[in-house]
Amino acid sequence: MENITSRSNETYKMLSRLLTSKGIKKHSLALCPGTKIVAELLRDFPQQVEGIIATSAMDVPAAWQDRKVIWLSRELFQELDLFGTNAPLALVRTSAVSPLPVISGAWRECFAGDALALPFQDPENVGMAIRSAVAFGIRDIILLAEAANPWLQKSFRASSGMVMRVRFWQGPTLQEFVAQEPTMIVSLSAEGVALSQAQFPSPCIVLPGIEGEGLPEVARAASVAIAMAPGVESLNGAVATAIVLHELARRRK
Repeated sequence: MENITSRSNETYKMLSRLLTSKGIKKHSLALCPGTKIVAELLRDFPQQVEGIIATSAMDVPAAWQDRKVIWLSRELFQELDLFGTNAPLALVRTSAVSPLPVISGAWRECFAGDALALPFQDPENVGMAIRSAVAFGIRDIILLAEAANPWLQKSFRASSGMVMRVRFWQGPTLQEFVAQEPTMIVSLSAEGVALSQAQFPSPCIVLPGIEGEGLPEVARAASVAIAMAPGVESLNGAVATAIVLHELARRRK
């Protein structure tokens, strides 16, 4: 048990670094917010929970107290509790990110089935897309070079903890990715063929575009489009991804 009241404390310095992608990568640790998500982690992934972070005013369930508990002053805790949950955080050991093979012909051997490639720069979109992937039976997530870290609190929370239930692969930039394996990729773009008429190779990799920029020109010709009411220019990237993943899951049945 630790009781920390000073920002100069080494443990607190480490915890504060976990607010950034660089710190998460360095320590292979992340901060998980939300009572429900923390309880599920302790139930389903106890081996990855390194400890609980709380203040003396918080009610830490007895079952959690067999873990290492790091007690912080209220002020220090609030600096880590980005969503203002005022509830214990979990200190979680992150999963490894495997390098995606350079030779795309080996990709089919990597994945358990279909996969999802993410270029999203907004961690909330990353988390939402991962949550949808798990809901529709996809477990392999390719993080393109542009993508936000899925273990940031914003992503962790948006995924409802589903970042723990997928296998991550580190991919190249979006531009390099679409040039490597056009036959497996199902990209999303308003210029594409209607989703209802689209063909899904088996297995396939679903690929949305970057927020705002969309897809490189080379990927738009073979893309799929979601029908929308007149006057609506586009959907949020994570929402569009969920719609396509739902259609893919329906066809795989």
